[in-house]
Amino acid sequence: MADPLMSVGVADVVAALLLGCFCLIWFTHVIALIYGKYKLHRPPPPAFLMKTEVPGVSILKPLTGVDPNLRSNLETFFKLDYPKFEILFCVQDNGDPVIDLLQQLMKEFPSVPCQIFVGGERVGINPKINNLMPGYGASQFPLIWVCDSGIRVSRDTLTDMAGHMTDNIGVVHQLPYVCDRKGFSSLLEKVYFGTAHARMYISANVLGILCVTGMSSLWSKKVIDDAGGLEVFSQYLAEDYFMAKAVVDRGLKASMSNQVAQQNCGTYSIRAFSSRMSRWTQLRVTMIPFLAMWEPMTECFLLGLICSWAFHHLFVWDPVTFFIFHITAWMISDYLQFRTCQMMGAASVNKFEFLIAWLLRETLTYWWFLRGATSRSIKWKTGKFRLRCGGTAEEV
Repeated sequence: MADPLMSVGVADVVAALLLGCFCLIWFTHVIALIYGKYKLHRPPPPAFLMKTEVPGVSILKPLTGVDPNLRSNLETFFKLDYPKFEILFCVQDNGDPVIDLLQQLMKEFPSVPCQIFVGGERVGINPKINNLMPGYGASQFPLIWVCDSGIRVSRDTLTDMAGHMTDNIGVVHQLPYVCDRKGFSSLLEKVYFGTAHARMYISANVLGILCVTGMSSLWSKKVIDDAGGLEVFSQYLAEDYFMAKAVVDRGLKASMSNQVAQQNCGTYSIRAFSSRMSRWTQLRVTMIPFLAMWEPMTECFLLGLICSWAFHHLFVWDPVTFFIFHITAWMISDYLQFRTCQMMGAASVNKFEFLIAWLLRETLTYWWFLRGATSRSIKWKTGKFRLRCGGTAEEV
């Protein structure tokens, strides 16, 4: 027969651990809100604007196909207000219609140094790295800006990012966000990137936890070359994480830009977004399995449920009242975080629509995690891969 005192003691310990977890998660809310308000949408560093000589930047753009927003996205790069840069467009297929679009833009903006590289170079299983290899080899400047096709930029985006690249910085990255687009699926993406993802991303960077996304990131070419070159990272699908790790391993730091990465893909849907979320989970589970498996505990509903029991056990609080209060406070915090991420001039979001998108995201996240954590096969770009522990993969 179990000792009642021992059972009570175990319950007390579990409840206390849950209380600590609860406080830690809410601490990330506070950090992200305060630092996001301080950091985001500020002008570029004043000291950099006063420089007479700035480092040159080679912009690597991996491209596959054409979507309705691609032309307007690419135009923003031709209009960058930065004195020394080149754009290196990398296209995998010689018959890709994006080549005609690029040639049109190059005629419209003849003063912008540009090159088109077709065919890529197969150095590993990562399609993006393979596509970028010829452009990387031809790059002539010390800074490399890898920027996905679905990103649009402001005129001073490159100035802001280059201004953060100091002697002790190896990569400057942007907080992912979403431009204003029509439809509920776009709002769902925006709510995710402006709430749960922003909270994790900002707080991780404040606390010194490695968290870098490669959709828009400025790299020291010397650091990449010292690590063995871009091809070294072609064995991973999540090349951005391992490139950032190479930066940290060399005693340098990652710095977050004042501006968000403006995702503006022209084709989007709830199904495509769900697949993306599950795919990201698959990558995290293979790269950092111990941390990734705790992710559901950091989400609003599950954390609220288990902590309702913990607070009832420790303080005899009514669990239903606690759960309702927890969800309400979490939603308000997320809405404030969302408003912090919103860019100046962006369309306002109806609070009711935000609530619906927020509830759906908070509910679907468990399905996305379950689907991602239980599968090692991943579809990405035009290929299918099987993930291995440690982040490497093999093509199926």
